[in-house]
Amino acid sequence: QWYTTEEAMVADKHSKRNRQTASDMALRIAQRVNEDNRGNTLQVKAQKLISLVVNQPGVAVAPDVLYDAAQGEYYERNYTAAVSGFKRVLAALEGEDSARRIEFGPKVLWHIGRCFQKTGRHLEAAMAFMEGCTLWQGDPEFDSQNAQSFYRAMGEVRRATAEQQEYEDLYSQAETLAATFGAKDRETILFSQGEKLRRQEKDFAGAVAKYAEVSAGSEYYEKALVNTAVCRYRLGDSAAALKAFDDYVDGFVHDPKHATTSPLALAKRKEALATASFYRTLIAYQIAEQAGAVPATWERVLTTGADYHLDFPEQDILSPWTMTMVMNANLRTDNLEGAKAIHAQMVELYPESKRTGAASLQFYNTLQADQEAALKAGDKEEATDMLREMVRLLALGNGATPSPSFTNLRYVPNGKLGPESIHPARPPRVTGPQGLPLMKPPYSRMTAYDMNRGEIAWQTPTGPGADRVRNHPALAGLELPPLGGQQTTSGTLITKTLLVLGLGPAGPNDSSRLVAYDKATGDVLGQAALPARPLGTPMTYVIDDRQFIVLTLQGAKMVALALP
Repeated sequence: QWYTTEEAMVADKHSKRNRQTASDMALRIAQRVNEDNRGNTLQVKAQKLISLVVNQPGVAVAPDVLYDAAQGEYYERNYTAAVSGFKRVLAALEGEDSARRIEFGPKVLWHIGRCFQKTGRHLEAAMAFMEGCTLWQGDPEFDSQNAQSFYRAMGEVRRATAEQQEYEDLYSQAETLAATFGAKDRETILFSQGEKLRRQEKDFAGAVAKYAEVSAGSEYYEKALVNTAVCRYRLGDSAAALKAFDDYVDGFVHDPKHATTSPLALAKRKEALATASFYRTLIAYQIAEQAGAVPATWERVLTTGADYHLDFPEQDILSPWTMTMVMNANLRTDNLEGAKAIHAQMVELYPESKRTGAASLQFYNTLQADQEAALKAGDKEEATDMLREMVRLLALGNGATPSPSFTNLRYVPNGKLGPESIHPARPPRVTGPQGLPLMKPPYSRMTAYDMNRGEIAWQTPTGPGADRVRNHPALAGLELPPLGGQQTTSGTLITKTLLVLGLGPAGPNDSSRLVAYDKATGDVLGQAALPARPLGTPMTYVIDDRQFIVLTLQGAKMVALALP
């Protein structure tokens, strides 16, 4: 339903989460069309609509949306509006982290330069290109484009003006930058394009072709070799991928022809080795799972992955993943102590990793089977020790797993964890000194919030408390306030001044009651005993000027109360 103003929408009782401005809706639709129609006329129209929306007064949007809007003006050849839009992107990048600035800055300045070129403003274009490849340097593809464009734009400036030393200096600077980036960045650009195809577009065949263009002398060559094998794996050719990984790790790296002392080359090699070693272990693990109980296949997992976390401790995602595979390989070869050792290292090195949590639960499941076997064999002491270890693993698993399984959060009474002697069906109540509750009161309470200020208006205990507590000999002579503890499954009845609530008993010797509270203060204004526990929400009605309150009770009963 459409409204001319937000006030009209609010007056029609629509909650805030269900209200949406036409600008927001148009922007979301345009963004979706822009994303789904890259490279065709629909994208241009979507970007034009984004531009119209973001240029409305008071609209604040993210840099990527502003960039799409500016591109829409650019493709519509509204170059003055496009320059303004791209400048808004640069302004929005102020205060952003360096990765965000590099993502947008170089290509924004290239587009600004192109807008100036299209309108014959070559010197301004040159300055934009220069800023893009110097102050905003970081994107290999656009660094090179900005440098080359800076060189061409300064050539236009030289041809159009009388010889000036200032322009000659800028032209010399442009020549240097164009030569530097042209020679340096070709390999970087090829590798970056391969990464984009592999990571973002999932075009693994295209990525293989692009990686193949990286020359053998490039600092990215080894990473291109390894990532080519990753693409082979993602294309389903695990055998070819594994051979490529083995050739690189066991052959290429140790070949004296490929020895290097360059710190940059060594850093790239370590990155490549980390990737290759991980995938070797992963493929070996998958082969072992398919083979089943064949020890030799699991030994391969241990051989390739046992020291991964020592060789590549900085790999905080791949290291715990590899350690999980090694732990499971130890379990599958009945090396319980080896599995315990690698799991302990996971807990120490990567306590927050989801892989550590998952490994804890996998270890738990393995111990559960062993614990059941110990019970069947009559070894209660061993079974109890295993149960303690299972509790520890369960806590680790649920603590490190972002979305723990609810079936793992607590023991199921009379479940598979053991007989009554180890896991009773109903554990005894934990009490404090002399049988009093361990926790301090109130044991339940009702809270009212002032929604205008976001503050607690009042709190009051629900009920006086269980008789076994109030009448306890250790508390004799004390003036006890209401202790709470009377629970309810009933809803509340709200009137202009009252809040009416049905409360269940706090103990076997207590009674249920219907209580009326002052809505403004929480004070108890009156109460009446009920013959059974209340279940439903109270309702009220008037007959012959007499007001009744009626509610359902446990045992399929219904009771109505009224003043005399």
